[in-house]
This record gives sequence, structure tokens and C-alpha cells, in this order.
Amino acid sequence: MIKSFCYIPGRSTRSSPQISYKAPNRYFSLAMGNKNHKGRHGRGNMGGNKKPPLTHFLCLPLVNQSSATQLVNSLADFKSKIPLIFPPAAARAEAVGHAVRIPLVPDDAMRPLGTLHLTLGVMSLTTEERLQQALDFLQSLDLNSLLKEAGTQAESTSDEQLCKATADESLEPLTITLTSLYALPKPRSATILHAHPLDPTSRLYPFCVNLRNKFIEAGLMHCEMIKDPKGKWRAQGEENTPQSTSVSRPTVEHSDSDSDGGVDLPVIRNAKSTALGQEGLVPRPLLLHATISNTIYAKSRRTFSNDKRKKREAYKFDATELIAMFGDNASPHSQGQNKSQKNHGEKQLQAQRNAAREPYIWAKDILLDRICICEMGAKPVPHDESKEGPALVEEYTVVGEKRF
Repeated sequence: MIKSFCYIPGRSTRSSPQISYKAPNRYFSLAMGNKNHKGRHGRGNMGGNKKPPLTHFLCLPLVNQSSATQLVNSLADFKSKIPLIFPPAAARAEAVGHAVRIPLVPDDAMRPLGTLHLTLGVMSLTTEERLQQALDFLQSLDLNSLLKEAGTQAESTSDEQLCKATADESLEPLTITLTSLYALPKPRSATILHAHPLDPTSRLYPFCVNLRNKFIEAGLMHCEMIKDPKGKWRAQGEENTPQSTSVSRPTVEHSDSDSDGGVDLPVIRNAKSTALGQEGLVPRPLLLHATISNTIYAKSRRTFSNDKRKKREAYKFDATELIAMFGDNASPHSQGQNKSQKNHGEKQLQAQRNAAREPYIWAKDILLDRICICEMGAKPVPHDESKEGPALVEEYTVVGEKRF
């Protein structure tokens, strides 16, 4: 894998470990082939220079008046069904009469209601000028035209015409169902659990990819380049369906919604992606997902690595039992039975198998009607009891938005 910051098309093909570009009022750089580079959230050395910090992200919010109650109920249901673990210390405590409850997924790993969203990409807007450029660019986009274009793409790539673009400018509202459960980087060693947005019109994925490409072309969004698998994946236009049985799931590299959220999916192959990448490279495919839990936030469960620096690592857990209950068309046999299932009665196991035949629904008919630029780092939100609706707990600060 080769990582880079990709900002503008038509860049030089000169071979160099550090290539710099000059555009009006801006400098861009691309680091190539530094296999020893490691970093997270835009930090770390790159070709001897530090990457600019990632400060903002582009997203589709998922919490609104109609979805909030559904989501809070689903999150509570999920939390109530998280299996308990019994480490030796807990067993000793219970032996002397102390009740101990230690969930497999730590409470502080669960993402608050107000943070749920679909990330399209991340940006480094470290100055007021850069931030204003991003805000102005968002307002300049014709989102309805992009959505109509996505409908045309969905028609041309679907066996059944699930989406029919109208002749006039009126557009069918974009609504999704948030469904199922997936683990990253892998079920038996998970740090992240996320849900999948299901769009019956197949417009969501091409709409988001096209919008992301606009921001990349404008030099505003981080773009990670990977080697082109040369036809290994299906072309763009297919719905973002990580659970599809026709596509194998390779090892993933993923961070939470504050980062690029990259994972191997159908590779984008169109004129824009060709212009954005160099020969043999394409932008990493977009994974649209809603993070349900991320153990990077579970400070109480972090472990130390074995290296000399004793770096703290995110807590990992076996999510196969949870995926069997909440995943898509999964069962304890297909995901691998967890040893803890021996403690369950046969009736409960059968109920889990039956429930897992259909994907879990977190919320239905979620209206997506705005694109937001948000600051990274969720902030606490005081609950106003005079207002209807559940407590958001935390949310990201919206610095700019545009409705469509």
C-alpha cells in the first residue's frame, strides 16, 4: 500500500520520494514509497516532514427528529445484549459477595447518540483561510445535480432500474435504513463495530463518491492512494455492500470516523479517479458506515504493546457472538462459535440463530438531506429537558452545512 495526500489532478510523473506542487495561494506535497512511515489521524513523519493535522471531516448526519428515538432504543437494546466477561479478578470479587458486571464491549467504547454519521472524508483546515475555502466550496456545489447524476449511475449499473431520475428538477428524498453489524479489523480481534447504510435506490454510494472526488480535486480533502487491483473489484456504481458474498473481505486498515475510514471495497474506476491517481494507483474506496463502538475511546481497557516504548494499544475483543446476533445473514456456525456460548441454553442459541437470519435494524427511513463540515473531536452536549427527544450526550461541532 502506498499512502499520499492527493489534492489535484494532472500532477507530475517525475520519480522522487518527495514531489511538491504549487497552486494559487497553496502548496501541496506527495510522499511516495515510505514503507516505514506510520501515523494516525494525520500525525507522524512523512519524508522527514510532519503531515498536516487532520482537523475537520465531511459527513452526512444520521440523527434527526425521526431517527433519534429509533437509534437510542436500538443502542440501548444492543448494549443490554453485550455478553459479560469474567476475568479472574471479577471471579474473586463475586466469591466474596460483590456483584461485578464487566461487558465485553466497554461502556466508554460505545459512541454517543449525537455522534452518529457517515464520513465522506477528512481535511486539514489549519487556518481560517483554508477553512473558509472549504466552506465556500461546499456552498458552491449543486448537490441536487450530483444526486441526480448518482441516480443515473445507479440505473446504468443495476440489472433492475431501482432508481428513476425524473425529468424535472424534483428529486426523490434520499432515505436509508441503518442495518446489521460488522467488526474491524476482524471479528475475532475487533476494535470497531459499525452498521451499514442500506439505500434501496442505490444512489447513496455514487453520490458520496462523486462528492468526495469534488473535494479532493479542489485540494481540500485527504486522499489515500492504493495500488490498483486491476479489475479485482467491481466497478463503481454498485452499492456499498461489504456483506456481499461475491466479494471477499481482505485484511482492512481502518480508523474511527475521525479518520479516513478506509477499507478495501469495489475500486472507483472513472475519469475522475483516473485523473486523481498516478498510473497504477487509485483512491482508496470509500466505506460508508456508522460507528457503533470504538475501543480507542475505552481508556480503562487499553493495553500496553510489547515494544520498548510501551505504547498503549486499543483494547481488542472477540465480536463473533455479537455479529451472530446483530449481523447480516450470520449464525454462530458461520461466524465461529464463541466459547462463552456453552453457558447459554439451547433455546437461547436457537433464538439467536433465528434472529440472525435477518439483519438487525438500527433505524428505518433516515432522511439524509444535508452535508456537513464538522470539527474533529466530539464535545459534551447538556441535555435540555424542555426540548423533546433523547439526550445526544455528545456531538461534533458543525462549522458549515448545505441542504439538498
